[in-house]
Amino acid sequence: MTVYLGSAFSLNMLSLASPFQIKGKPIEVEEAKKLAQGASSAVGHANTAAVFADVLGLPVAFNRATVNLNPGDVLLVGQYQGPRLEEGATKLPDGAKIAWIKLTVELASPPAVPKQLILGPAPDVQIDFPLEAGHRRAP
Repeated sequence: MTVYLGSAFSLNMLSLASPFQIKGKPIEVEEAKKLAQGASSAVGHANTAAVFADVLGLPVAFNRATVNLNPGDVLLVGQYQGPRLEEGATKLPDGAKIAWIKLTVELASPPAVPKQLILGPAPDVQIDFPLEAGHRRAP
């Protein structure tokens, strides 16, 4: 399992060769700090990397990396919410916050196979519908 730290998620990060599912879970900053330790940075803007480092209390590299997520990998997304960051910003401005989302890539589960198949003709079923005035049932 590889853990990546980024500021966005894109379908381009996935191999679309086999069925997959993405599980997403909002997490608190304390859990984000634990996940970010040893994570590969894919934070593509220097200001965002500096703000993430300040919030997490960990070094976060500015790195315009191409991320290829495989089953079992985790992408920790820090979603900046607030006014546009000023050039050179290293701290969150007033009224801004980071929402942390843990995305996990998993292979899609195959469809469930019924444990018992019922073979044989279907039972006769009769459904009665009320008829509108002027209509009659066929014999």
